[in-house]
Amino acid sequence: MTSELAPTTLPPVGSPWRYLPNLGANCAFAVIYAVWCTAAVAYILRTRKPRWGWCMPAGLFFSSLGFVLRCAARGSDASLESIPLYAVQSLFVILSPCAFLAFNYIAFGRTIVALDPALAGCKDAAPRRRARSAYSPLPPQLFGRVFVWSDVVTFLVQATGGGLQATGGTTATLGSKIFLFGVTLQAVSYLVFVALVVTTHVRLLKESSAHSLDYMLSSHPAMRMLACLYFSSVFFVVRSIYRIVEMAEGYEGMLMSNEGFVIALDTVPLIVATGIWLVY
Repeated sequence: MTSELAPTTLPPVGSPWRYLPNLGANCAFAVIYAVWCTAAVAYILRTRKPRWGWCMPAGLFFSSLGFVLRCAARGSDASLESIPLYAVQSLFVILSPCAFLAFNYIAFGRTIVALDPALAGCKDAAPRRRARSAYSPLPPQLFGRVFVWSDVVTFLVQATGGGLQATGGTTATLGSKIFLFGVTLQAVSYLVFVALVVTTHVRLLKESSAHSLDYMLSSHPAMRMLACLYFSSVFFVVRSIYRIVEMAEGYEGMLMSNEGFVIALDTVPLIVATGIWLVY
């Protein structure tokens, strides 16, 4: 019985895949990300939001495309053995979340401006984003500049490692180590960001109880945005921890050899983390 089941549960010999991608699940995720992307684009066009908001649908688009390529890999043994196809889908799926983090970084800068009375009262948007807030350790504009640039650096490191890893063979181990370094830097950067968010929120709470958790769910748009930041950050951190452990195990590790872990600890958390902004 085992010999009969093996061809349907394992990729062909020589394939860079460590498992046989689930066609139904990957198609479903491709559709979900496409729906999320369409909804985000429609919202931006309808509300005429600033151009920085486009980083979210861009990430959603490439995530959807990555899962489309994962579905395409199931087309034949030749597709499963294709290193270019594996490499491109891997990069799209692994690197697209950088755009989601960038959205959170920039969104928080706008949130500070909206919550600080001294800045919210300024009519000129550019000076108020550059001005210092009494509640935030950094000027609002610096959240976008500092952390997005950190995101760019970690993106390039992860892209290098992911590209080497996706080729399989002897370079896969080196690629895993480089990617591990990049995703660890990204996680540290995001944890620093979360610490600054919490610090800012604590200072706001000392000023007024109107910035409490209960008020977050009220009709105040900026407080709802802060709630979304907290909610999505939980899932981004879960995903980062998973990727760190996965890469620490290496190319032959248990996590990289089982698609169930990818779905439960990477794909689903990211879908939830991005979906909350559609509810907002």
